[in-house]
Amino acid sequence: MKKITGVLLLGMLLSVLLAPSMVGIQPSYARMDVDCEITRFNATMDASSSYTTAFRSWRYGVPITCLQQCTTSCGGNPTCISGCTPACQNTRYTEYTDAGSALASAGNEPCAYNPDQCAEARARRDQCQATLAGQWENPDYDENNNIDMTWQFYVSGEYMACYAASGMDSCE
Repeated sequence: MKKITGVLLLGMLLSVLLAPSMVGIQPSYARMDVDCEITRFNATMDASSSYTTAFRSWRYGVPITCLQQCTTSCGGNPTCISGCTPACQNTRYTEYTDAGSALASAGNEPCAYNPDQCAEARARRDQCQATLAGQWENPDYDENNNIDMTWQFYVSGEYMACYAASGMDSCE
């Protein structure tokens, strides 16, 4: 089961990272408002927050586990709980993957050329890198005391979406 989950997460991460290049769609700068870059970046940060919430709910049962949720909703009925718990986990996993898709697409809004865009993009990129560094200060470990691959895919996907939304790709 762990290998399947790892393979699924790897596939999701690769689809998020490679999908635009596979269909020939690269971010273009077509919108004409000056605040487009910051709007795009803020939309990505909002999507990142939803992605984090969905990940924690699915992976760690935060703020409430599926068992706790089902025990309350089923009134303690064991038959109801045994059917509710897997359904709850499936729902949470679907919410997590949907949030990952929303995060991947949040930074793809095209913007018009802005001469100050690269300086602003560097500042947004630095914010992404600071967030990544903060996450790596307290990584998750698996049962073998190695970095947990599910956690690593989550953190990497979040960083890559943030970096894409920063606009640095058009400055380098």
